Amino acid sequence: MMAEWLRAAAALRSPIGRMQAVIGMAMETGPWTAGSIAVFEPDSFLRTFAYLDARAASCDRLQGEVGEGPAHDAMKLDPVQVATNLADDPRWPRWATAANDLGINRVLVLRLAATSTSGTLSLYATRPGQITERMVRDVEVLAAHASMLLDAIITEDQLRQAAFIRGLIGQAQGILMHK
Repeated sequence: MMAEWLRAAAALRSPIGRMQAVIGMAMETGPWTAGSIAVFEPDSFLRTFAYLDARAASCDRLQGEVGEGPAHDAMKLDPVQVATNLADDPRWPRWATAANDLGINRVLVLRLAATSTSGTLSLYATRPGQITERMVRDVEVLAAHASMLLDAIITEDQLRQAAFIRGLIGQAQGILMHK
């Protein structure tokens, strides 16, 4: 069933739609009410690429603003970050307080890493509670596929930009030759 979902996601035309489909699959693994895929830019800036439920995008944005959070730790420390009750978790005091204000109480974040892309898959729940090993394993499988898909999307975008720039350079050369 997961293979069929992934094929369907890959077949979508919109890059954001593809990633939203993967987030939707990941949300099916547990009590998740929001999710996001974010990319870390070279300057360590966290940019939300796709999300389901605006609270996920807000949680990503807040991590950038306060400079802490599970996505940051997934990139720098352990690639899997689990918090079963943010109110009792001492790791990210400023971010957890802000996430709680949005109604988020439980989080699972996994690092996405492919050839040239790094980012995170984040899942958020409104109620505290257990995050089982099976939940983590299921999301790890999806994260591996999401890593490759995200890398392909970003590479495709870079190639499209390069082709556009090449066309501009060709036009400039033509203008110079004409003059």
